[in-house]
Amino acid sequence: MSGPGSTSGGASFECSLTGTVLPGQFQHLYDRLLGLCEHAAHSKMLEHEMLFIPA
Repeated sequence: MSGPGSTSGGASFECSLTGTVLPGQFQHLYDRLLGLCEHAAHSKMLEHEMLFIPA
């Protein structure tokens, strides 16, 4: 498979997760995502939020 972020010799995927996380559950979700992506360095995990409101 080839695509954005792909590397030779292995698979690399970029994913987007959209939704609402209940208060107090973010760390559990974050830890789970790190477990699923254990091959990725922690420094590559990025939290970014953007909000667009139609005018």
